Amino acid sequence: MANQTELAGPVTSVIDNWYKNQCNGDWEHEHAITIQTLDNPGWKFSLDLINTCLEGFLFDLNFKEGFSNWYQIKSDGEKYIGYSDFNNLNTLIEKFIFDFAIPNFKESTITYAVYAPIEILQQKKIYLPLEAKMVDMVNFEIISIPEYDFQDLKALEISDFENLDDVNADVTFKVGDIVKCNLIQMSDYPTLVIN
Repeated sequence: MANQTELAGPVTSVIDNWYKNQCNGDWEHEHAITIQTLDNPGWKFSLDLINTCLEGFLFDLNFKEGFSNWYQIKSDGEKYIGYSDFNNLNTLIEKFIFDFAIPNFKESTITYAVYAPIEILQQKKIYLPLEAKMVDMVNFEIISIPEYDFQDLKALEISDFENLDDVNADVTFKVGDIVKCNLIQMSDYPTLVIN
C-alpha cells in the first residue's frame, strides 16, 4: 500500500498515474479530471469516479480558517469534487489521494484488465488479459489469470495476428503479484500493459 513517503514528488504525477490507469479506450472519452478557477478567488478540482475502482465511495470534508484557508470536498460515489481558496489546490489533490483514494482501494471490488506478453513461436508481440485490482495510485495486484479465447488477445499491430499458429499462454506473472502498467496503443485502442 502506498504512503506519503512512497508518493514523494509532485502530487500531479500521482494523478497522472491514476488517470492513465483508468484509460481503457472508453473511460477517457466519457469521463474527466478537471481543474478550474473560481471567481471568489479559488479552485475547483473534480474527478469522475464512474467505472473506476473508486466508484460508489462517499466522502465529505469541510475546513475553514478565515478567508484564505478553506476547502470543501465531497464525493457522491460518482464524482469527487473539491473547492478551495486560492492557496489550497495542492490540498484538494492530496486529500483525494491520501484521505479518499488510498483508504478505499482495499474495499473496492472493481477489477481491471491488464495485459501480459505471452510467448509466440513467430516472435510476434501478443498480449493476454489478466484480471487485476488497483492497490494504490500506481500499482495493481493480479487476482486472476483467466482462460482465454483467441479474440481476447491483443497485439501492437493487427498484422501480428496473421499466420499465428502457436500461442503458449504461459505468462511470467502469477496471482498475487504486484505490477505497474504502461498505457500502450494497441492495434485497436490504448491498453494497460504490465511493465
